[in-house]
Amino acid sequence: LFVQNVTALLYGRPDSEDWEHYDCGRRGTCPRLLLKRFALRFLFQQSGARVLCLVDILRHPLNIDPAAVLPSDSTLDYRLRSGKLSPLMDRLLALTVAHLEETTISIDSTGFQDRRGEAKSWNGGGKKHPKGWRKAHITAGTKSHRIYAIQTTPGESGDAPEANPLLSISRENSASLREIVGDTAYASRTILTHAESIGLRPTMKLRSDATLKSHGHPAWPRMVRRSQDDPANFASIYHQRSNIESTNSSWKHRVGGRLWMRHPVAQDGELRCKAILHHPGCPDPI
Repeated sequence: LFVQNVTALLYGRPDSEDWEHYDCGRRGTCPRLLLKRFALRFLFQQSGARVLCLVDILRHPLNIDPAAVLPSDSTLDYRLRSGKLSPLMDRLLALTVAHLEETTISIDSTGFQDRRGEAKSWNGGGKKHPKGWRKAHITAGTKSHRIYAIQTTPGESGDAPEANPLLSISRENSASLREIVGDTAYASRTILTHAESIGLRPTMKLRSDATLKSHGHPAWPRMVRRSQDDPANFASIYHQRSNIESTNSSWKHRVGGRLWMRHPVAQDGELRCKAILHHPGCPDPI
């Protein structure tokens, strides 16, 4: 009965009277919300186990020492907290996009709330416990909606400092990429110069007061002239950036927008698990 109700919770409307049979243990909390949280946590544990099984299968082709990466007596949280799985999951993510013949990617960031966000307790000083969250910086294809690279930072970090590593990793993962689009946060002269140095033509949203001054970065005036000479074509290329918003939305709807690990390193590994499971070629966590 519980499994049937959870399935109905995720895919339809359960009968309201069925939810009265469960003792939630928390006053003033909706049983539907509590069951949804439990279901998402349970599904992530299953999904994380599937990723670890995939790692175990591919350890021989990738020349990975199983004893160093996958200790048999450790839990999922310990495996992610050790940090040894993060480079391996980056390589698995690269394998999922290596065969694509896509030319345009977009760059953006999105936030994931961690378990501290649920706490509403008060500390000794009478201040409310702050909500914690991690930020995932990703590049995704504008047509395939697949994630090419991911970097994780604390929620208060900026977007621009993570752009250059993301572009380099994306370029290494796929040789067919030719264009990168982004919003105003990535309209930086250093980012544009780095993008052109690795063979990507940048198309970023410019501020209304943007000038042609290069300040030692010739990539900047080239992009400004393109926006001035043919604004319609420049706008059509830039508006492909909206596809990454769809990627972020579908990503969170499929694997959940909340992090269940406590340690920041384990949360980074959890986000990489979520990125791998978002791809169509991976088993559906639901």
